[in-house]
Amino acid sequence: MNCPRCGKPIGGYVQAGSKAASRVSKGLCPHCGGSMPMGYKVGFANSSRPKPQSTYYNADAVKEIGRKGPYKGICTILNGMLGGLFCILNHHLVIGIIFAIVMIVAAVLYYFMYADTPAFDTYDYMRGTSTNRTRVSPINNGLMIASLAAGLFLSLAVYRSSGVQSGRVRLYWILGTFGLSLILQAFTWRHTYKWAIGAAVERQKDEQKMKFYEYFLEQLYKGNIKCGKCGKTIYSRYSVAFKDDGAIVLCDECFPWKKNGKTEVGDLVFRHESI
Repeated sequence: MNCPRCGKPIGGYVQAGSKAASRVSKGLCPHCGGSMPMGYKVGFANSSRPKPQSTYYNADAVKEIGRKGPYKGICTILNGMLGGLFCILNHHLVIGIIFAIVMIVAAVLYYFMYADTPAFDTYDYMRGTSTNRTRVSPINNGLMIASLAAGLFLSLAVYRSSGVQSGRVRLYWILGTFGLSLILQAFTWRHTYKWAIGAAVERQKDEQKMKFYEYFLEQLYKGNIKCGKCGKTIYSRYSVAFKDDGAIVLCDECFPWKKNGKTEVGDLVFRHESI
């Protein structure tokens, strides 16, 4: 378009630090410094582009799936060593060594070191609370699965036999060992980021239950727990059932007590214990 003030075309480039650049930074015409009519805007190309949004992940989920990293790293190393071994047995020493080293280094860097990267929470300074979000991306199964496929493909590619019988035996060993490796790692494929979110929630629930149980025992030994039916203070034997964030406690007089036993009442399970 042309400037409505001076009629000169607006566009192209301006020299950094020049008067024209200063005018553009203020949204004015670079030629005459006139303001733009309503609905039009002058500016640098980079300033008008939206900034790429940072990708955040659930910090607890990233930590949870990171705990599976060592096992996935071991499976990746196993695939690399199998591929390297069969290459060496088929007289491809250099290829076998290089492949094994590459897989081992990749597994160490990704499944051991990267998976152990602290997933620090971002902090909301306006609210003064943690957002439980992190920029550390969760590990995935890609490298582990790729190492299995690459190891099997490479082993079959360099495969050659000196005789029909020995060739079949070597082929059976290739398929058998990689089949075993597949079985060892297949059940970890479900450990994805989506799974980790649910697992993190369950871990938090378990930790909360453990904290509540510790608090319950502390109050019990202090003599602050009373029977929920008769109101007597619990001093020796009692029955307790935990549900959600609470507990139902009954003394041995109000509830049939069995040594080291359990009694189900509806959806509650009472454990019989003693101080």
